[in-house]
Amino acid sequence: MTLYNSTDGIVVSEVAWSPCYTYVIAACGEHINQWDSLTGAFMCSLLGHKGNVTSLSFSVDGSFVASSGVDGTVRIWDMTKLESSKPLSCHNLGNDETLNAVKYSPNGNRLCVGFENGTVKQWNVVEL
Repeated sequence: MTLYNSTDGIVVSEVAWSPCYTYVIAACGEHINQWDSLTGAFMCSLLGHKGNVTSLSFSVDGSFVASSGVDGTVRIWDMTKLESSKPLSCHNLGNDETLNAVKYSPNGNRLCVGFENGTVKQWNVVEL
């Protein structure tokens, strides 16, 4: 089943399953798109990055998604309130430097971020 097929050159840079396997998200250019994994139905598009999204990570319980982008930001999305496509929070961690990777820790308390310059940093999610 094809969920997304870009005809205008949009790069898909990351895909992720929700922890309960009920939906799939993908970084499609500046947007994060979500589909129902059983039916393939499009659910929503999360908007906010000012450039391509580079990485996605679900929190342990699937309530939140962290995204990183070429705009140097990490955005936290509340997946329980998808009627709003705005991020729960936005943090400029890279001083406009590309962030290549973001991952939640196994216990969900920390985020680890990989920068284009080779730096890896971690933060307590509560502090963000």
